[in-house]
Amino acid sequence: MRNMWVVSVILILIGVMSSALLSCSVDDSMDGDNQVYEIGDEGPAGGLIFYIDADGEFEDWDYLELAPTDTDRRIYWVDPTKNAMNELKNATLPSDIGSGSANTTVIASHLFLSFAESAANDATNYSVTSGGVEYDDWFLPSELELKALYTFITSDEYDSITTFPMDYVSPHIGDRDIVYRYWSSSVASESPRVVDFSDGTRTYDTHDTLNNVRPIRSFK
Repeated sequence: MRNMWVVSVILILIGVMSSALLSCSVDDSMDGDNQVYEIGDEGPAGGLIFYIDADGEFEDWDYLELAPTDTDRRIYWVDPTKNAMNELKNATLPSDIGSGSANTTVIASHLFLSFAESAANDATNYSVTSGGVEYDDWFLPSELELKALYTFITSDEYDSITTFPMDYVSPHIGDRDIVYRYWSSSVASESPRVVDFSDGTRTYDTHDTLNNVRPIRSFK
């Protein structure tokens, strides 16, 4: 009888320890790449998740996270004193979701010294530290990635955790002191594409116009 009691106690202790270990492993996974996010959740880099690859279309990433802030200046798409735009007019810089990172790489490969004065460079130079980790894998969103970002910040899931200037998504007819347009990394009909955050319009601008930049990043 005593032996049976000892065995029962041992089994109970094993069960308690197993539960504790399982609990710890689940908690640890929430800090890593296995965490499951929803639209509007705070991402690893302190921004917000604004797009999820729900259909598994992309092999390298599951989530798009917007940067916590804009870059620190309005900037040309490319430096107007350089000839880089002439090289980029015929480059393949599509508008599709999932093309922003590759677009940014293509822009960098064409710009040479003028890359330092470009929206793409400002996006890639953006860096933020969150939870003791430095995140520097940002890029200039494609046109449809930028449109998805606009759709998100005008939705119920938007949270003011990001310092997104809400004036940019409110129409101010005739007020030219507030700049609503954000650069994308896409080019169509030889012109860089923008999204006007006063109403969500997808349009174009000349490469030597000063517009805003909001970097994004992708991760699994």
